[in-house]
Amino acid sequence: MASQTFVDSVMKEVIQPGVEQLMQLPYFTELRTGKLSTKRAKKIFAHQFSDSSACRPVHIRTQP
Repeated sequence: MASQTFVDSVMKEVIQPGVEQLMQLPYFTELRTGKLSTKRAKKIFAHQFSDSSACRPVHIRTQP
């Protein structure tokens, strides 16, 4: 029962506010209203993929 209370708390205090913030972004606003063009969707996805690749660890070679 305590674990369910914890899950409910996380959902209320962390997940739901995050979802509400995401839904206010222009992408989701345009998607909901049906005004998101294919061209804009492609730009957004391309931007997201380039950002995620920047977060990958970089292997630095050291000289012996």
